[in-house]
Amino acid sequence: MKKKRVINLQQSVSFMHLADRYTIISLLRIAFATLGLCTLMMLLVELFVNFSTYTEDYMTPLRTAYLLMLRIPYAFSFIAGPSFLFATTFFISTLYSNNEMIALFSAGISYKRLITPIGIMALVLSGLMFLFNEFIYVPSITKYQTTLNLYKNYDSTYEGDNSNIFYVDSANNTVIKVGKYVDLRKQLHNVELLLRSKEGKITTCITADKGIWLEDKGVWNLTGVKIYNVDKENFKVESKVLDEHIEKGFTTSPEFFRNVRSDISTMPLASAVNYIKNIKKLSLSRYAELATNFYERVLSCFTVLVMILVSVSINIRFKKNVLLFSIISALSLAIIYYVAQLVTLLLAKQGVIPPLFGMLIPFMLIGLIAGVSASTIKS
Repeated sequence: MKKKRVINLQQSVSFMHLADRYTIISLLRIAFATLGLCTLMMLLVELFVNFSTYTEDYMTPLRTAYLLMLRIPYAFSFIAGPSFLFATTFFISTLYSNNEMIALFSAGISYKRLITPIGIMALVLSGLMFLFNEFIYVPSITKYQTTLNLYKNYDSTYEGDNSNIFYVDSANNTVIKVGKYVDLRKQLHNVELLLRSKEGKITTCITADKGIWLEDKGVWNLTGVKIYNVDKENFKVESKVLDEHIEKGFTTSPEFFRNVRSDISTMPLASAVNYIKNIKKLSLSRYAELATNFYERVLSCFTVLVMILVSVSINIRFKKNVLLFSIISALSLAIIYYVAQLVTLLLAKQGVIPPLFGMLIPFMLIGLIAGVSASTIKS
């Protein structure tokens, strides 16, 4: 009797593994087919939108093909979430419409047990999407722009330049004003420094014609320097002129003077983290927007997880047109997610809510809706 129970248990476990394998393979097959088709459509849209660029005199068919190939990671990353939303919804609704779900329920496999491997797969895919974004998608953006600039015979080094820069370095009690920064030479022009005491009073004013970044020492070497020491008690100002001067408190890294309106989404992750930490001390107005872009970059990989969560939480109980109505229901929840994300990201960039909440609020909202929807599903 015990031997018979062991055999039945082994058969049950084997059937579970078979069902899991069937679920994962079928879902991935649909997802990758959808990804391929949608990626091709995105490339066609890219070609149509930038048609004037791809038909310039400097462009050839080979160059156009190469640039479009560099846009594949962008298209893949953009369409991954909706593709898995469709694939999961299509797979589950097909099980219902073909009465395969009845067979699974009769075999003792509940709906929760059926979607468990899908949930695990979603977590793994989110991790893989993070690696894909950091090691393939981000480098492809930079490569695309540099290649396009090369074809145009266009020197893009100036894009790292900036002018009329003003920072408050609260860590060193220093106010920094720079007329222009040249990224190619790591050079500052028309530098003004206001050194303050702990009480916030100005003690020293330093002006310089130029500043050269010393990589080995991590400081700026100022040339053409004038130093004004303020003695407020005696109402005196002492001044001196120096050919060169290194101010120990002036250690602001060159990357903080760059024009980084889009670099935060393409710079190496470690550099981006360091930049965000320091920009919070230097400029709160820039911090909100840049930090929001950073969190959007890091957390966007979970869009696949959210879309799959939306799909498996739908209560599919339609008697007719199961696939059509289930896709409409899934798309409705997906639209809620994307609209909520659009609003919260805008609020985060304006400093109304913390930057991290720009991505977390849509996740929590769709998680709540999905949880309520899933609670109505009867296994």
